[in-house]
Amino acid sequence: MRKILKTKMGLMFVALICFSSCTRKPKSVATPTVPPNELIVTSLGGHTLKIKDFVMGAGDVKAERGHYMKVHYVAKGPKNQVLQSTYKAQPYVFRLGNDETIPAWEYGLLGATVGTKRRLIVPSPLAYDDVGVQGLVAPNEVITFDIEVIAISDQEIEQKSL
Repeated sequence: MRKILKTKMGLMFVALICFSSCTRKPKSVATPTVPPNELIVTSLGGHTLKIKDFVMGAGDVKAERGHYMKVHYVAKGPKNQVLQSTYKAQPYVFRLGNDETIPAWEYGLLGATVGTKRRLIVPSPLAYDDVGVQGLVAPNEVITFDIEVIAISDQEIEQKSL
């Protein structure tokens, strides 16, 4: 029963990543350059997004709007509690710049390459705002995403079952 509940909550969380992006769009901004192990603090629509690379990817293609991305991620709450992880499930596949994910990801993943491991510390207006995600993310909560880029392509990436 717990496993079914966790699966349902996980699907709801991913659905809300997609849904919340439909209501808020970040303005056009330049691609961030993130030196390894340095914290980049940027203002996006008046809200502070923190970006930190732990591993610089070795891929030739830098993520830009229009690219399809396949990533694994761990979402953590303000007390560092794990809210969701794709590492025991399927990676998340989306098209960058197509409003298929939250605004922080739309901006925070620009310039990443395959193999990049990046942390985004996201204020609520760039994630789930005052709505939250029932049972996972409280309204107005800061979320930390640790993201590993698995694939980037200008062609659609298939979501394969495990």
